[in-house]
Amino acid sequence: MAKAYDRVEWPFLLAMMQKLGFANRWCDWVMGFVTTVSYSIMVNGTPTGFIQPQQGLRQGDPLSPYLFLICTEGMTALIQHFAWSGLLHGIKVSSSSLPLSHLLFADDSILFCKATEGEMDMVKHVLDLYAKGSGQQANFDKSSLFFSTNCLQETRDRLARSLNIPQGRGFGKYLGLKFDFGHSKKEVFEEIRDKVATRVHGWAENFLTTTGNEVLLKAVALVLPAYTMSCFLLLQGVCTDILRALSS
Repeated sequence: MAKAYDRVEWPFLLAMMQKLGFANRWCDWVMGFVTTVSYSIMVNGTPTGFIQPQQGLRQGDPLSPYLFLICTEGMTALIQHFAWSGLLHGIKVSSSSLPLSHLLFADDSILFCKATEGEMDMVKHVLDLYAKGSGQQANFDKSSLFFSTNCLQETRDRLARSLNIPQGRGFGKYLGLKFDFGHSKKEVFEEIRDKVATRVHGWAENFLTTTGNEVLLKAVALVLPAYTMSCFLLLQGVCTDILRALSS
């Protein structure tokens, strides 16, 4: 989504909270927090004037991520509606599993459908409906199409041209961890190990005190593998290499 927080329409947020069963008193509290925001412009270091926004959520507000998730429930409901109607078909990770139609994480979305023009048009229709209601707008400049290996190249090219969205070669990374990788995680772990070693070796030239080095290790170096370690068990050899780099 393009500028996800800035485009949220306040009436849509209120309608979603009411639809999800939040009490009226709670809705009034939340909307009071959201709608009473004002901004000032710094002119020569002095706050000047006030700007009263009419939409959007505040960046950095601890409540904003939860309110944004409430808004994305609207898109989830739309996708599920068309999936239950048989107009969209997700993917199955096994023969006995339920079809997976979408994955959402913050303002990043992965939508699954059949590689046909009809279902591609239906996906765009869902995004258009969600945009009209919520104020959100899909960022097609940063979007990519990914096809199954069984899909013909001719079909891939035709659908990419019709949607004006390029074909991607990978889902990218989040917090240093690749979205997609094979059965072997060795490549992912080695990348984390090399990143820690590179960061630590760069500090060796700064002539920091022992206390300074300890602060950097705890605040920066030890955080690099944190997300990966929360998802997977690191190989013993990788842990040994990371500890060796930190102790050097």
